[in-house]
Amino acid sequence: FSAVRDILDLKPKLWVLNLLVLLLPEPNRSTLKALLDFLSRVVSHERRNRMSLWAVSTIMAPNLFMHKAVPCKLAEGEEKGQAELAADVMRLLIRHQDLLWTIPNFLMSQVRKMNENSSRRYQFYDRRIKSLLRKIHTESREKQDKNTSEPCRTVKIQLGELLSSTMEVRLSMDSQASDLLTQFQRDLRSSENGKSLMRSNGTIVYPDCAIYEVGGNIGEHCLDPNTHLLDLYNSNPRGEWVIRLKPGTSRGL
Repeated sequence: FSAVRDILDLKPKLWVLNLLVLLLPEPNRSTLKALLDFLSRVVSHERRNRMSLWAVSTIMAPNLFMHKAVPCKLAEGEEKGQAELAADVMRLLIRHQDLLWTIPNFLMSQVRKMNENSSRRYQFYDRRIKSLLRKIHTESREKQDKNTSEPCRTVKIQLGELLSSTMEVRLSMDSQASDLLTQFQRDLRSSENGKSLMRSNGTIVYPDCAIYEVGGNIGEHCLDPNTHLLDLYNSNPRGEWVIRLKPGTSRGL
């Protein structure tokens, strides 16, 4: 992390920070995430506490970077420069934390290819079985094309004690993960389970949920709200989509 301060351009800095965050062991990554969330909340109250982004970064940077990254003896004037560079790295971590925890597309593609290649090693079908499977797949796809031009997916809903069900969703070129969550909330509001979420003033508090891609050529992946579902379906047609509570959300609601 300390070497990031030597990179001059912003975009390469963010790329490197993104990869460094993802390379951290899970306990360290979770701890850093919690710390940055807290510091971001401190900065959001700047008008009351007078703690600006730069002030918080200047205070926290020595605790994370300076003790190992900076030599014991520095020439006169260098110490201030090193501290400012470390504070700049801290500032980027706080300001761009949502971006830094996002897995880049090229990494996702590599993981999918690795999983696909690994699964192919254990497929020992002979030519006749392969031909039969290919024929069945072609016929089923042609039948689907005749019935509808938009593919349909079944989404599992696993919300602990609140709800365990499925829902059907049709995919178009514009379908995004956020649209699926909106449809889920609309269906939940009109169902019997929605009554338990209603406050005394008539408003509804929806559970904090996310959509997860599970199986196929990926282990488990929490989808970004802007994910295009049709592209995701074409990338991993055998994967399942599951709506779950986000980590840390109470299951009792």
